[in-house]
Amino acid sequence: LSTAARLDHDNVVRVLHTCGEGETPYMTMELVEGGTLRALLARVGSLPPLLAAMLGEDLLSGLAHVHAQGLVHRDVKPDNLLLTKDGHLKLSDFGVASSADEVTLTAPGDIIGTPSYMSPEQALGLPVGPTSDLFSAGTVLYEMLTGKNPFARESQALTLTVVCASDAKPIFEVDPTVPAGIEQLLHLMIEADQTMRCKSANEALAMLRAARDQMS
Repeated sequence: LSTAARLDHDNVVRVLHTCGEGETPYMTMELVEGGTLRALLARVGSLPPLLAAMLGEDLLSGLAHVHAQGLVHRDVKPDNLLLTKDGHLKLSDFGVASSADEVTLTAPGDIIGTPSYMSPEQALGLPVGPTSDLFSAGTVLYEMLTGKNPFARESQALTLTVVCASDAKPIFEVDPTVPAGIEQLLHLMIEADQTMRCKSANEALAMLRAARDQMS
């Protein structure tokens, strides 16, 4: 709780108060009144590439700050992304966040996170790091652009199989109008081998900004 309370960034929901006393620690967070990205996608389906890129920049900027504080979120998904009234995005819900240098192994069959958004290493119960959050962020960006989660299947077991193989349909096959720069970025974000992904949220952010500049 104390670590999350130190986060201070425009694209991260701010913690106003924490209490670690008693059996149930809790935190009080700022009110964000624009609803969740999940609710927005449920209403409109996909987003125009320029808007998706702008929200993606907010997400990656927030993650860069979180990672700089030594944290890994581990549950980046539209439900945990809140929209402000002026159309910006804030990362929320650090309930399963962990220290970036902490070895976080799950017990067999024990999954921490959301299967259709988690990275292959997280699905396998291996240690996770900042690039694991980038995989999740790439999945969210893909969904913003197409209205479809690239890994979700009819069962959790099948979803995890697809995630572990990073067997996502190339985005140009779903929507050939997606700009080439974003397509290239997504390829680097949702790569199964984490050593082949973007090295940091800042690197992914720079690529997304360059792609958006070409759209403007």
